[in-house]
This record gives sequence, structure tokens and C-alpha cells, in this order.
Amino acid sequence: MSFDLKQYIAKASSTPGPDAPHAPGGEVKPQQWHVFESGAWVVAPATSAAPASAPDTLTLVTWNIDGFGGHAKPRAEALLGRVATLNPKPDIILFQEVNAAGAAAILASSFVQQGYYSSESPTPGPHWDWEGVPQPFVTLTLVSRSLAVGGVTRTSLPSRYDRDLLTADIVLGGGTLRVVNVHLDSLAHDPSFRPPQVALAAASIKAAGAGVIAGDWNPVLPLDDALCADNGITDEWVAIQGDAPGFTWNWDGRSKEPFPPNRLDKVATFGVRAAEIEILEPGTLSEGIDWSDHCGLRAVLVTSKLKHAHAMSPASYAALPTQHIKLSNHPASAGGVTPVQVITLYRPDANNAFTAIMMQELVDAIDAYEADDRVKVIVVTGHGKMFCAGADLSGNRAFQKTDNDTNGHRDGGGRVSMAIHRCTKPTIAAIQGAAVGVGITMTLPMTIRIAAAPAKIGFVFARRGLAMEAASSYFLPRLVGYSRALHVVTTGSVYPANHRLLDGLFSEVLDKPGDVLPRALELADDIAANCSGISIALNKALMYRSMPSAEEQHLLDSRVLYGLYGTKDLTEGVAAFMEKRNVKFTGTIKDAPQTYPWWFAADTRVPEGTDKAKL
Repeated sequence: MSFDLKQYIAKASSTPGPDAPHAPGGEVKPQQWHVFESGAWVVAPATSAAPASAPDTLTLVTWNIDGFGGHAKPRAEALLGRVATLNPKPDIILFQEVNAAGAAAILASSFVQQGYYSSESPTPGPHWDWEGVPQPFVTLTLVSRSLAVGGVTRTSLPSRYDRDLLTADIVLGGGTLRVVNVHLDSLAHDPSFRPPQVALAAASIKAAGAGVIAGDWNPVLPLDDALCADNGITDEWVAIQGDAPGFTWNWDGRSKEPFPPNRLDKVATFGVRAAEIEILEPGTLSEGIDWSDHCGLRAVLVTSKLKHAHAMSPASYAALPTQHIKLSNHPASAGGVTPVQVITLYRPDANNAFTAIMMQELVDAIDAYEADDRVKVIVVTGHGKMFCAGADLSGNRAFQKTDNDTNGHRDGGGRVSMAIHRCTKPTIAAIQGAAVGVGITMTLPMTIRIAAAPAKIGFVFARRGLAMEAASSYFLPRLVGYSRALHVVTTGSVYPANHRLLDGLFSEVLDKPGDVLPRALELADDIAANCSGISIALNKALMYRSMPSAEEQHLLDSRVLYGLYGTKDLTEGVAAFMEKRNVKFTGTIKDAPQTYPWWFAADTRVPEGTDKAKL
């Protein structure tokens, strides 16, 4: 069936607009993956099994390759040649406006045949037909053969042009990253189909827990500016590049019609974030013909948190093998995973001194608890009489440089602090004994700190020739004030927990060390039973991610508060109060208002290949 432009335009013109009764879209049509083996494209089975290992980042490229332009084969070949030069090689490639000749060129490419699964095969599928009218082009997704691919589907959209969502699931450590390849309705028709189209795409990645929507969004009306915000997804170009133009169509200003330079192509995320995003400009063929009338986009997605989140969701954390920490339920005799989880720093022969192993185990545990909806509160304590003696300095190995490059170093205590800081669940430090150096600084981002009065607390950097670490220069003055903070770090002295210089550091100071952990667990039980996890997370963020003025904070507070109206936790909280019964909150951070998060945190990940951190 050959494409007929007049027939296609007539069909599109007869389609009712979004305000008229029409098929709402949302019908999911399964497809199959294909892989090139023994000289032919064959069906490749999908999997739901988690791979033994998964990457911490995935590189995605999206490009509209101009299905209406001529010279489809040489243009597709040239564009693929450009993509093949990228380093690292893209893990995910999304093409839009792939016509029959372009699809054939892509599938004939040795770069594609050797390295990728394809959503298309040389035999056109039913999505090439629109109720008897041939489609001029389709979307096409390629996924690296090094990854585990789950299902691939097409979801019908309310559309003037019979557009759909091409959805691919990638299995990462037991979790799923959903990748949605979109070519939204074109042109400035008003009312537009694009809002309901993005709403369906956003609902799809939210249902998966994490995902990305990328492709040609065709945002040519003012209302299109709000498509990401209205659906609670992150426009990664705006998040990373800010006000930079980011034009992907008519980027050089040569064409005056039908639209001025525009950012037609976008990458938007939910539950996962991009660390980088850049524009890929097309070149020209020898005849002076552009490879495409669009630029491509390259984005690096950070999947490490998603990987750890799903990889560590065991039947019981207490059974997991660890070396320098112990994980346990509360109560300890309970099976499964209890709402209150306890982390015990455990190096009995070394006063629980901090090591690189302890660092990684703490980060992994906190990230896993953060992702596990069964866990409500995290308590951290030390084994025996000591909480943590600070960094393990034995053997004089702790602070040795490997070279003069500081870019790759992230202090170990800071890695723990950042894991705690980004954790939306309440963390309680039960400091029953001495906490010195990193032993105290890693507790500063925690929600609550309870200490025994005789416990020795020391910010001893000046007495070791060190600077403050674990982001303590950020947290300490916010907790005790600049005057006290400067005093304790300048002297480097050790003080009892009840010393007035530490006022504000601990919310409770108890006389007996043996009372500290029971009190922390009592608080944890009360919070887990009676408090909304969403409220706790939002209140912490409102303080630490606050605005620079009271007026701006008032506006932020108002948006967040209004976003909670009608949510299940607020409804339950009010109902339980009015009915004088115990509350049963069921919300998680996934139910937070679309306003959340309202900030973009700095990227603290270590540049690839430069990790030198020990402690």
C-alpha cells in the first residue's frame, strides 16, 4: 500500500477535534522486539528477569529524521553515521518520522544490526495502516543488546493523525525504566490534541515508577509551554540548561515558515533524572540537503538510584550479608520488613570506626529503604558503648592522594550525608556513645538526633589538619548557629552531648546511654503509626529547599499546601480526626503534589572513571 498525501490530508481533516466526541485513545497494542541474527531480523523475546548487573547511566538519543523529505536512504545513513560516532555509544535511540525507505536504511545498517534490538522489522506492522489509509511514517525505537528489554507496545492516542505512543520497558536490576517515543500532533490546530496526548504518556511512565518521554513534541501553541508542569514531569532541557534557547527546529533561522526557531523536541522524565543534555545538529549531504529539518537531542539518564531501589527490596533486610553494619527489624523478632528499620554501625573491635565498606553499605541501605514503601522510619545507632569513633586511620591509608586531580574525589562521609539528605523518610540518630569526626557529621542531615549526656562529641578537623567534610559546613551552622559552629570546629575539642556549645544539635539528651535507643524506637513507632510520610517529606524539603525571602516562601508554601488538597493522606487525616479513630495513612512520596520537587539539586555523582574516594 503506497502513501498518498492527498488521501492522508483528507483523512486528517475529517478527524473530529479534541472537543468533539471521539475515541479517547489509550488502547494498548503489543508489539515484538526484533534482533538481527544469522543474516536476518528475527523476533526477540522480552524478559521480566532482572539482569545480573545494570549500568548506572543510560545514554539516550532522539531525532526526528524528516519523513516527508526526499533522499530518505542517504539521509538516514548519514544521520546514523553521526549517532555511531557518539561516545559512549547510545543505549537507546528514538527516531520519529521514519518512512518506509528510512526504516529500510536503518535496519540495513551494520551499526544497528550488530548493536540493537529494534521495535520494527522489514515487514511493516499494522501501525503503518490508518483505517485503510497508509501512514507516511512511524516512530522507531532501538535499544542496546547489552540491556534487558521488557515489553514493547503501541498505545493509541486521541489524534488528528492517528499518532501513538511507542513504549519500551528496560529492566534494570529488577526495576523498570519505561521509555516512551512520541511524535505528538503537528501544527497549530487549536484546540490541540497535545495536552491529552502528554497526559497519557505521563500516566504511562508514572505507572511504571520511572521513565522518560522523548521525541518530537511539536509545541507550537502557548499552552504547550505547560505540558510538563501540568503532568508532573521534568523538562530536562529546562532543568539542566535553564534559559538557553535549545532550538531543535529552524535552529539556524533560515526558514521563516511555518514556525520561527523552536524547541520542538524534548526529553521529559519522572522517577529518574538526566545528568546531561545536548543538541546534535544535522549535517548536509553532498547535494547540500540537510540530513533532517530537526536537530537531535542526546541525554544521559542517571539510573543508579532506580537500580539500587529495586535490586534491594528483599523479603527481609535482616538477612542481607553485610560487613560493617547490621540491618534489623523493630521489633527484632518480627519477620519480613517492619515499618521501623534499624541500622547498627558494627565494628566491635574498632569502636565502629568509619570505613569505605561502611560508607557503601550505609548508602546502599538508605537508598533501598527510601525506595521501599514498606519502610516508614530509619533508626541509626552504634554497637556497644561507642556510636562511631570517626574515620579508621589505621595503617595511615585513609588520606592518600592517587594524583593531583580533585575532580574525581567525593568524601565518603559526604556520600552518606547526601544519601540521608535526599532520603524522604525520617531518619533518627540514636547516639548512645562517643561520636567524633565523621561519626557525628554523618548524622547532621538526619531528621532527629537523640544523644546520651555523657557521650563525647567532637568536630576534630583542626586537630587532624583536615577541613570539614560530609557537608557539615552546610548543616552544622544551621543546627547550632554560626557562633557555636565556629567555636567547636576552631577548637577541635571534644564536648559532652549536653554542653551548651552543642545546644540545638540534639532534640533530646538523656542521662543514661541505655535509654537512647529505646527512646529513638519509641519515637519511630509513633511516627510510623501516626504521621503521613508525604507530609514529613514535604516539611523537610520546605525547610532545606526554601526560598530566599519570606514572600517567595509564602508562595511556595501555598502551592505545596494546595497541591495536597484532595489527596488520600489529607482526606484520611481529617476523617480520622473527626471520627476520633486511629489514622491509617497509605500515601507515599509518589503521591506528592506535582509541585514537588521544586528545586534542582547539584549533580554530586563522580565523573566516570575518576572515582578516588576512600573515606
